[in-house]
Amino acid sequence: MMIAQLIRRACFCLAFLWCSSHSQQRTLQKQSNNSPPPPPVLHRVSIVVYGQVTSQGTVSLSVGEPPYEVAAEAIRQEYRDRFAVNYVQTRAPPCLSALKTNAGAEDSLAWWYYQELQQQQRQRQQQLSGHAVVFVTPGGSVADCAANDTSLNALFVNWNTLMINTNSGLKMSGREFTPTSLTLASVDGVRFIDLALGLIVHYEWKSVFILWDESSVNIFRSMAYGLASNLKEMASHVTYELCHIKSSASNFTYEETLWRFGNISRVLLYYGHAAQLRRILVYLATEASTLPSLYGNPTWRYDDKDDKIARLAFQSLLVLQPLDEEVVSSANQQSRQALGEEFRKRSAQKYNSSYAPGNDVTKVILAGYVAILLLAQVLSEAWEDGQDLVDGRRLADRFLNRTFNTTHFGEVFIDRNGERKQSVGVFHYNAKRNIRQASSFSDFSSRTHTCGAEAFLAKYATGPDVLRILRTDLEWPGVAWPPTTQPQCGYLGDTCRLNSTKNPAYS
Repeated sequence: MMIAQLIRRACFCLAFLWCSSHSQQRTLQKQSNNSPPPPPVLHRVSIVVYGQVTSQGTVSLSVGEPPYEVAAEAIRQEYRDRFAVNYVQTRAPPCLSALKTNAGAEDSLAWWYYQELQQQQRQRQQQLSGHAVVFVTPGGSVADCAANDTSLNALFVNWNTLMINTNSGLKMSGREFTPTSLTLASVDGVRFIDLALGLIVHYEWKSVFILWDESSVNIFRSMAYGLASNLKEMASHVTYELCHIKSSASNFTYEETLWRFGNISRVLLYYGHAAQLRRILVYLATEASTLPSLYGNPTWRYDDKDDKIARLAFQSLLVLQPLDEEVVSSANQQSRQALGEEFRKRSAQKYNSSYAPGNDVTKVILAGYVAILLLAQVLSEAWEDGQDLVDGRRLADRFLNRTFNTTHFGEVFIDRNGERKQSVGVFHYNAKRNIRQASSFSDFSSRTHTCGAEAFLAKYATGPDVLRILRTDLEWPGVAWPPTTQPQCGYLGDTCRLNSTKNPAYS
């Protein structure tokens, strides 16, 4: 009897324990179903910005770095469910040749790379997601570090890490030696040199005068000397002279320089700030000269005493610029203005550096901001495809032969070599008609709203790299288009017997 009772009690206890266990399991399951999902495992991305603080305009970190920081903050927020973005800044030089012998460890990119590598190894030991390292630089072009220096590429290839140059640009010759490098500069000096050469050859101009203003951004120096180097190889067909000035000097005047120009050619290719271009044009208002300007926002209208003369002079102005500048909407324009103001504010706060809110600088450094946005898009696509984000070669390949459609910056095309390409054109600044054409300047200055500029020659980013003729009916002052580089009566007007002839076409 006692044994039977013990057995019943044991069965009862077992049943109770089973019921309690089952009930607790259901309660835990219910609680588990109601609890929030675990946070996603974020992939760590380090953007290592390197370069120098110099007086070299847009390649100085004081000017070129703030756009990276602003963009890094934007993508950190947008992709917060995927990436933990780490922003690192170093003053390591953009070329190995520029590394000083007394430099500290932090001034070497190798130090930063192995610091990040140790972090990556620790993550792998903890079974965390991988760690992508991307190097970004505005580039550089100083005495001991040329803009086209590729000494660091060997390191990036060896490390298999992605490198992006955004301002000075690199000449990419295939992918064999630079499989992890990209050059996403918006102002491609080589492309504008090719466009200027195409213009000269197309109209068979026999002489040109190249004028570079030392007071302007450094990329103009590269383009002026690059054009001169190419013309040197065409010496049997084209005569040229390269002259440099410093318009910021207190005692500087244009008289001597423009007298030299007048004795050489009637085609002046000017590399400098737009405000100085207007001074030149006012000075030459009575001449039928062609003055192509490489970049900037020239306008004849300053609401001053020279407006009338300047408007006449601007009828003989050609401008070489990207074609896509003509299609910027007002909303995009406001977005760019706001970014430009933020860039300038950070330059002042971080570097105690300031620069004018002009269009020249803002257009160049915006390329750095856009480059970081494109990087984030590519990383996100690779993440979705399950690709190893540590593989710099495969990441770089995702940029090639591709057009990116951006929200505020139009289409960005990157060719098979890893270079950003823009469609560029030769524009005639038609101040005479005093209207804004369909192909017209878009800028940050309200002063240019009454002037139009019409493209008549173009080179497109995609397709054959040839000069396309868009128009031939240019309204040129005094003579039919195109003007000759040598006046009919010589540069000094002393080769004709028609002494009464005063038309600028003759002298």
